[in-house]
Amino acid sequence: MSLLSIHDVKKKYEEKIMNIPGVIGIGIGKQDDLDAITVLVVERTPLIEKKVPKKLKQFPVIIRETGVIRAL
Repeated sequence: MSLLSIHDVKKKYEEKIMNIPGVIGIGIGKQDDLDAITVLVVERTPLIEKKVPKKLKQFPVIIRETGVIRAL
């Protein structure tokens, strides 16, 4: 069985992660020079910590608190 690429993993879990209250985005980044899934949140809360997984398949998940993002 081959491992999924980070793009495949992001696509597979994107809808589920985006449905968590407070999540405003999901992307691909790096953690210690390794590929990682980045979850953007308005505010890091206990609910976010509980619901956002620490790993998706073989990739670590990074939670980044951004505050409210507005279009210019």
